[in-house]
Amino acid sequence: MANDTIAIEIAGHASRAVRFVTDLITNIERRNLSRRTSTMLGRLSDSQLDDIGVHRGDVLGRG
Repeated sequence: MANDTIAIEIAGHASRAVRFVTDLITNIERRNLSRRTSTMLGRLSDSQLDDIGVHRGDVLGRG
């Protein structure tokens, strides 16, 4: 019985660790995508941004 309890506790800790790592990777991927998108939009002219309905302030985070 005690071994079953220990196994369940270990499984719970392992599950939380896997979830933490998965969430961390997901957040890093989202941050990188956001950074790449901002960089690409920052290279566009004001006219090009206007064509897609975005303003320079939106790209710089001031919109």
